Amino acid sequence: TVNPRPVNLTGSRVYDGTTAVAAGIFTLDNLVAGETLALTGSGSVGSKDVFAGAQTVTAETLALVDGTGLATNYAFAGGTQTATITPKPITVAATGSNKVYDGNVNDPVTLASSGIVAGDTVSFTNGSATFADKNVGTGKVVTVTGITASGGDAGNYSLAGTTAGTTADITPKAITVA
Repeated sequence: TVNPRPVNLTGSRVYDGTTAVAAGIFTLDNLVAGETLALTGSGSVGSKDVFAGAQTVTAETLALVDGTGLATNYAFAGGTQTATITPKPITVAATGSNKVYDGNVNDPVTLASSGIVAGDTVSFTNGSATFADKNVGTGKVVTVTGITASGGDAGNYSLAGTTAGTTADITPKAITVA
């Protein structure tokens, strides 16, 4: 009896909020020297999250296709099939808040990022957001530093940077002279 040779699959893809893994992410291993096969279809892993590490793949519609070797000579059974989900890179943008002169350089900016998967819980905070000086002006540069992500899904993302820049206005403070 000649049994099919077990095939190993390994692959990784960027977080997308699903457990689906497409054939194109995988590398086939444990083939007879000089033989190649192709892979079609898709499978799934148990968790959508990055923290899960290398996860066992459920083959679903994954199928081996002839290359220089015959697909019928190989099987998933007996091999290892794993996929890893990697963090999705995101950039956080700051929007400055105009304010009335108050004698300090702090600005209560708003932080947001595009690219967060719908339904994910991720929020952003900053260590500081400051104007270059406390004086009245229009379109003043605001430097934002110490940006961090938090929330139940924050671990599925990687920040492209922890600083951002924006602009905002400081308007004169109204006073009453008696």
